This record gives sequence, structure tokens and C-alpha cells, in this order.
Amino acid sequence: MDKKEMHKLLIELENYENSGVTIWLDNVRSTPGDVVKACYVREESGSYMRDYVSDEEGGIRELRFDSVINR
Repeated sequence: MDKKEMHKLLIELENYENSGVTIWLDNVRSTPGDVVKACYVREESGSYMRDYVSDEEGGIRELRFDSVINR
């Protein structure tokens, strides 16, 4: 992940957060910066899978990032 991709992800996640979507990283409520750092660090050994959790009206309530290990 280069700096341009990191910045793009950060802006995307900040927009979600500003819209009221909570962001989770491995079951811990996190900030957009935490997620970007984690994705950058884990790039060699694994990655994160996104999971969008919807509310009753079909909007996005939570955005979850869960570890995926490369073997």
C-alpha cells in the first residue's frame, strides 16, 4: 500500500465516520487512522476483510475490518 492508497483509504473511512458509521478493527472500535496503519503494517503477512453491517433501514451502521492471514 503506497501513500496515495493510504490517503485514499483514510479519506474514505473519515467520510464513513462523519456520516455516523462506527468503524471496528478486529472487534475493537477504532479510528480511520488506526485502520489505515493496521492495513499498512499487515500488508506482508495478511490483510483485512471488510464487512458492512446494515441498520433496519438498509443503511450502513458499522464498517468492520477483520484479520485474514495469508498462508
